Amino acid sequence: RTDLCNLARCKRGVVANVQKIPDDNSCLFHGVAFLFDTSCSPSALRAHVARVVKANPIRWNEATLGKPIDEYCDFITD
Repeated sequence: RTDLCNLARCKRGVVANVQKIPDDNSCLFHGVAFLFDTSCSPSALRAHVARVVKANPIRWNEATLGKPIDEYCDFITD
């Protein structure tokens, strides 16, 4: 019998692996790194987000971010 903590089977037979992610306030970044590039740390992903936000102030403005760009970048890299 498959250990259901490690493997979940959906109705259509699709298999999903359940991965434990640290609860260190970077769970989104751990998840993204796990899916796309396990060699990339959450702090590196956070720094990348800050660079993209700063490089695109029209797209990533205060209305979109909910706070001024510099404040958001400080928040996301902390």
